[in-house]
Amino acid sequence: YVALPNAAIVDGVEAVRDTRINPFLATVDRPAQPKQALFWRSGLTLEMIVADIEGMRRLLVQSGITGAVGDRYSGLGNSIDFEFGNAERALGLVTSPVDQALADEKQVQALNYLVIVTGSLQALIGEQLSAALGLSVGFSSLDGD
Repeated sequence: YVALPNAAIVDGVEAVRDTRINPFLATVDRPAQPKQALFWRSGLTLEMIVADIEGMRRLLVQSGITGAVGDRYSGLGNSIDFEFGNAERALGLVTSPVDQALADEKQVQALNYLVIVTGSLQALIGEQLSAALGLSVGFSSLDGD
């Protein structure tokens, strides 16, 4: 049953990045699209993302899953906690609704950094923590399989 919180958090981090943040950020191929953000009309997009990140962090802590690894991986829990802190700090820099945030370079940088941090969390939890727990990395439910 150890795999359940691990898989939920990995899928959750991936969903935040790929379905909550990336759809509205500018890429090399397209400009920013603030109306692609969930809850853009109500201005609650960032509050939802904050709640997603906080909920996954809480699930990780309350599951005790990082304490189930051996001494060889003892620092892994601290690394994961550090990255969750980075995610929360980045979100703290985004103080405007999405349409306004995308017009402010500092807030755009924070959102782009959040994409990087969620990728790091996905690797830490999905790969390193899974390996430390003796779990194999499965497929992602978000990749269309």
